Amino acid sequence: MHWSLLPRAHDIRIILDVVPNHCSTEHPWFAAAVAAAPGSSPSVSVTRVHADPPKIAFQLFGDRGVDGFRADAVIYLGKVDGLPDADPSDVDSPLNPLYTYVPWQHEIWRQWRDLVNRYEAAHGRELLLVAEAFSPNDPELMVAYANPDEFHQVFAFDLMLASWHADRIRAVIKSTLDAALPHGLLPAWTLNNHDTQRSPTRYGRSDAVQIGGFHDGAFRISDAPLDAALGLRRAKAASALALPGCVYLHAGEEPGLLEVLDLPDEAREDPVFHCSGGQSLGRDGCRVPLPWTRRPQGSYGFSGTTDPCHIQPNRDGSASRPERC
Repeated sequence: MHWSLLPRAHDIRIILDVVPNHCSTEHPWFAAAVAAAPGSSPSVSVTRVHADPPKIAFQLFGDRGVDGFRADAVIYLGKVDGLPDADPSDVDSPLNPLYTYVPWQHEIWRQWRDLVNRYEAAHGRELLLVAEAFSPNDPELMVAYANPDEFHQVFAFDLMLASWHADRIRAVIKSTLDAALPHGLLPAWTLNNHDTQRSPTRYGRSDAVQIGGFHDGAFRISDAPLDAALGLRRAKAASALALPGCVYLHAGEEPGLLEVLDLPDEAREDPVFHCSGGQSLGRDGCRVPLPWTRRPQGSYGFSGTTDPCHIQPNRDGSASRPERC
């Protein structure tokens, strides 16, 4: 983001992404873990990357005019005390209890909120904290992250994960509101994000109407036949704009972009694809650079890539990728 955007945004509030549970591949802990033998202490300690509250970052970006921060993957901040080994059968679980929803993590978020409160008191302007706390089918766990001492908002993902079935959609909306409203909270709804196939593609699958459709997780991607036009109509009809609370749109949702499904293996970068031996397509298809022009050769959006496989096809079909893609 160029800083000149902030004064030009006028009434549009700018929220920055903060990724407290990741570190650079150049971090000494990460380098030591990669170089170490499997099971040695460096390969374990990298999971406890230092997570002190970003006092300097809040001050720096707040002073420049940023309006808040989205905290990425807050359930994965570190492991339980003692760093016990996982049961081999649980190693691949995305919600392994040894490193998800660990109670001590909430102390970090309380420190974040205290910093934000003190910044607001000193500068007279509000900063928003919103959490990406993945808690499928557990609204009570979701709201545990949003309270007067931690985050102002938390994403409600069950609607995004729900199949195209009226009973299922009604049930997840009700359960989310039932969990949030008694605490004085309003959900942060979304139908798309950078971890799941785009909704026109999901809703266009022939198995989208199955009541248990997507709740196995966003990485288990259906290969059922796709009707793109039907999916786009359903995605439009599924607008969450009428629900109580806030709505977050994923980049590319406004023009109704479909998932890019025809990326070749060599163009895929998501570790999910590579670590699964290609059994899962991963998330590259919803992360292809957005179209920003209607050039005949296609659009790379804001990306600096020159890989022709990463062209986002124009919606009018005027651009296509090479045959090898």
